[in-house]
Amino acid sequence: MRTPATLLLAAAVAACTGLPAPYLAPQGSETAAAVDELGPGQYHVLVRINYFAPDGEAERLLRARAATLCAKGEALHIDHLAIARQPAMAAADVTCGEPKVEPPTPDAPAPAGDPGDAD
Repeated sequence: MRTPATLLLAAAVAACTGLPAPYLAPQGSETAAAVDELGPGQYHVLVRINYFAPDGEAERLLRARAATLCAKGEALHIDHLAIARQPAMAAADVTCGEPKVEPPTPDAPAPAGDPGDAD
């Protein structure tokens, strides 16, 4: 005699055998993005991509999004790149053009020398 629990178990097993095998998408697609302007030509970019995308797709899509921020032919610098797998996302600081190097201020203390250099 079949009990209701046995019938439910048989139905669950039959349903599970019909599920497709898991697979990776051939390439990632952007599902969400955020761009914050930090200053002229400076941005913080975050890109979230679809699940089951191959490794490296989050970085590729972040670089593609960053390239849209800079003028054609302008240098693009990506710093502080961080990539997470679940959920799949990438974040970085983007600078268009040459990064500006701050000159040292005259008020800054001199770097400490080696104590063994004393005369």
